[in-house]
Amino acid sequence: MKNVSLILCLLLCIGQGVVSAETGTVAFNYPDAPVPIFQLNFDRELLALVTTDERFSAVETLSLRTYTAEDDVFDAFVRYYGERLKANGWDTFAEAEDMHIYVLAASDLPGIFAIVKNDAEVSLLNIVGALAENRMATVLRNLHLLGIEIPALKSLKGQEAATEEVPTASQGSVSISTPAPPSRTFSYTLDGGIGGPGVRFNRVTGWELNAGFDYRIPGIPVPDDGQKPRIDGIVGYGFGNRLLSYDITLDVPSLLSYSRKHVSPSGGTITRDMTLGLGLRTKVFRKTDVITPNIAIAERADAINPFGLLYSLFGGADLHDYYLRNGFEIGLRWEGGRQQVPMHAVTLTFFAETHESLPKSTDWHFLNWQSARKARENPEITDGRMRSLVLQYDFNTRALKAGALASSTNHHLEDWQNTQPLQDAITNGQLHHLGWHNTFLVEFSQPALRSDFDFTRYQLHLRYAHPLGNHHIRGRAIGSFATAALPIQRQFAIGGPGTLNGYPLYEFAGDRGILANVEFFYRVPNISAPAFQFESDFPTFVVPFLDGGQVWNASGENDASEPKGSAGIGLQIGEDNFILRGNVAKAFEAKQGMQFNLIWFYSF
Repeated sequence: MKNVSLILCLLLCIGQGVVSAETGTVAFNYPDAPVPIFQLNFDRELLALVTTDERFSAVETLSLRTYTAEDDVFDAFVRYYGERLKANGWDTFAEAEDMHIYVLAASDLPGIFAIVKNDAEVSLLNIVGALAENRMATVLRNLHLLGIEIPALKSLKGQEAATEEVPTASQGSVSISTPAPPSRTFSYTLDGGIGGPGVRFNRVTGWELNAGFDYRIPGIPVPDDGQKPRIDGIVGYGFGNRLLSYDITLDVPSLLSYSRKHVSPSGGTITRDMTLGLGLRTKVFRKTDVITPNIAIAERADAINPFGLLYSLFGGADLHDYYLRNGFEIGLRWEGGRQQVPMHAVTLTFFAETHESLPKSTDWHFLNWQSARKARENPEITDGRMRSLVLQYDFNTRALKAGALASSTNHHLEDWQNTQPLQDAITNGQLHHLGWHNTFLVEFSQPALRSDFDFTRYQLHLRYAHPLGNHHIRGRAIGSFATAALPIQRQFAIGGPGTLNGYPLYEFAGDRGILANVEFFYRVPNISAPAFQFESDFPTFVVPFLDGGQVWNASGENDASEPKGSAGIGLQIGEDNFILRGNVAKAFEAKQGMQFNLIWFYSF
């Protein structure tokens, strides 16, 4: 319990202040702030995808919140943030009737915080990066290059950076030898945010504390339009199974790239209407991983939504089975598309790793303090040395939320802000993973690769979501085929949330299988109670659904060949990265009882 107390103390101590005294980061946490009508979060990688303008090369993060200008909110923001910024060593950079701008220049990582209003809106803007004070006005004055229009900031005076010559016609270019600018950052972060990297908890690792790092590598040649090579990773320790884990990645996303540039008729805007790129990625890891992450549960669901950690801490049934992966991978990735929608990507990856079973290490949770009730055992896998070659093709037209883009993909999406459908979705707050995402993969493992396993596995995964006014419909179909018996950790496993909702978790597993799901999201009116000055800001959906699937084995033994199906209904709150959904489902088999589950992610 000493370890538990340590982790809880860390959770309570991290992130309490509104203003960082050491960096230029400011939290948007005015206690009575209205709901923002627009919000945007850029990190350095996403900024590099949006613009290659040198004036933004030193910016690490940019965050924006825009509110309706009502009830003297501008004056309230100025009083609240101004007092706290000045108390933490920030200086006034510019002050006028419609804007107050503060800077933290005497810092290893300077920052800008602006409070700006016009007739209808009030905006809060926080920019962090290695910016010289005489360049800060230049950055603020040119935010339109990121699609951010704040007219009052265009009146600022400051040193102007040299501008890039605008081509006079559409052109294409291939380049491989432009040296990358020197690296400006090395960041080491310990993030105690609930649900994200920092603190995790499950029945196998117990409490896990981890830290991440991110380093841009200077001096390596990259294409003119390419991203800088980087090393990033996460290192952690599981106090339950006493396992030190790490997952370190060297990513060179732009070995070779082609961009076709297009100049707007007015000559003022350069866009890239086609991008093709070839990249290299290699990983070394020793980590606790989950079985069948791509079928049932989004692997990064806990990193997006804090409910995952809370669910585990208060005794929710663990939705994962775990095993240990130890080794490395190396792969090539090609990607391209027109205005990045649709998106095509092909990866060829070689895996060299060992797989080991992991036992359950704890039954504890907050409602089982003495561990009297027993958690589900973690099943064994097929231990051994895995050497495999995986070829994967992805076709993805889904609009991704800007704030989650960098953590979820490595796509070259310089033109995402120029596509009207995406602009409309941002404006209307309707980014709920619409469109196609299809994946086809082939995995080949043989003793000739010094593998303990001998199989070839094929899988086709089709996912589609289509809007119907305020509602939408989602469908998914998977077919998986193997030429020989698969190790347990590679089997097609279905049952439970996200697959066959009317059956227990992972009820059926085999070497081959099919699965189909259809869900209709009916949006109900927002709940309001004017007498109590209450109105719900979260969209709410009633979700009827239908599931069907079947598994069987390559050998014909233990063949669960009868098709299985279930139907049910769910209630979901939220529609983007933060959702919470409860389901009740019944299998078509009479002997199966009702199944209830709670999820916090889109399964497909």
